[in-house]
Amino acid sequence: MAIKAILWDGQKQLNGELILKLQHIEFRFSDFSDTDINFDLSYDDIKEVGYHKIFDLPNVGLVIESMNGNKNIFIIEKPEDIKTIIEKRKNLAQSDYNT
Repeated sequence: MAIKAILWDGQKQLNGELILKLQHIEFRFSDFSDTDINFDLSYDDIKEVGYHKIFDLPNVGLVIESMNGNKNIFIIEKPEDIKTIIEKRKNLAQSDYNT
């Protein structure tokens, strides 16, 4: 599943696609598609998924915090749906790990 997204650092907006694969999440930059500069995070490495608001608009994006403390903010449509998918896959990855 690939959705258009913006990686947001509070000042800069980088366009691309957030790709939800079965084992991990990727972000492919539109402007750097022919490089190795990309976001790739396994569901096991996700600490928390939360909502992000911009300019007092709630739930316009997701914050994905990794186990190492990094926080990545993605501005997307229907963040509630994507958060649910990520959390389900994270739980599934953790249950596979514990079996």
